[in-house]
Amino acid sequence: MILNKTQKSILFPWETALKSHISVDWRKNVLGKLKSDIVDFLNKAERVSLSNSNSWAVSDGMAAAVMIWPELITQSIETNVSPVFDGSARGSILVDYTNLTTREKNARIVQSFNTSAFQELVLEKFG
Repeated sequence: MILNKTQKSILFPWETALKSHISVDWRKNVLGKLKSDIVDFLNKAERVSLSNSNSWAVSDGMAAAVMIWPELITQSIETNVSPVFDGSARGSILVDYTNLTTREKNARIVQSFNTSAFQELVLEKFG
């Protein structure tokens, strides 16, 4: 993650990905049935992980999608976030949800995501 001083960073939290559930059934029987080199590769690469879950774990794809198509974001907040550089929380960020610090809002945190539109885009781009 990079916090940019010239524009707001878009953050896609793990919790948002978990709420944006895509079933393994859809992944296997809709996306997985497309005839394309990309889907053939994904089917081979994800074969084991898909057999051990009821949800398609595609958080990185969702995060990339909101960078390209921000209209997929259905709810977000803008606030200040700052990185933690030391201690046991090193590598995390502090989120000022209540604007207590009154610092400039430097991040847009995605709270919900249009999963159906994402699925349609995946079918269109991978098909």
